[in-house]
Amino acid sequence: MEIPKQIIAVESHDVLLDVLNRHAIPFQTWGENDTRTSHDLYTEISEGETALFLAEGSLRRYCASIKVNIYHRAGSTALHLVEAVQHNAVTGVWRHRGLHNSLSEKQHALLGEEPLDAALRGMREELRGPNNEQLVTTPLWIDLKMRKLWPARQERNYEGLPSTTETHYYDALLRPEEYSEWGYMERQFDESGQLKRASFFHWEVAQQGLPSRVFEL
Repeated sequence: MEIPKQIIAVESHDVLLDVLNRHAIPFQTWGENDTRTSHDLYTEISEGETALFLAEGSLRRYCASIKVNIYHRAGSTALHLVEAVQHNAVTGVWRHRGLHNSLSEKQHALLGEEPLDAALRGMREELRGPNNEQLVTTPLWIDLKMRKLWPARQERNYEGLPSTTETHYYDALLRPEEYSEWGYMERQFDESGQLKRASFFHWEVAQQGLPSRVFEL
């Protein structure tokens, strides 16, 4: 799928609210039950992660994303990185999202960012140390597994606004010096510097072992 051609211009948060109102999107409930807000959606739009467009007369959200499964080889043991828990510092809610991939990152596709660049950026931004120091620079190996276009579907974060998502899936193997035995954490801050969310990652034994290509190294 190419980026939709009929993108609706959204120059400000007020314009976004006007677009949502005109298409009867119930954004007033957004932000409840640890979902995203209209301000979050505007941030996604302004950073080139998301665009709004019309399809068959209805408003939809286009989003390009990457998902990475991250591995490490500790002697004869294959390890797989998982997100253990996410904490919303605003609401105080802790939750297990049950992700099947080590990390997920939105691609800045509307600003021209390539999928591989988004995957590497996501690893560098999310796999941080306890003092927010960068622990991962460039993995030893990273490989595209598949590209998948998800048809329009309702996502949890933005009720009433169907999303069409294009996703690239990668496998990655960390360098020995990038391995952190205790795991990693990511912090997200708002414009005032206050903590919004924190995600914590830890290692589990990879039940299926390492991806087959890793053994060729």
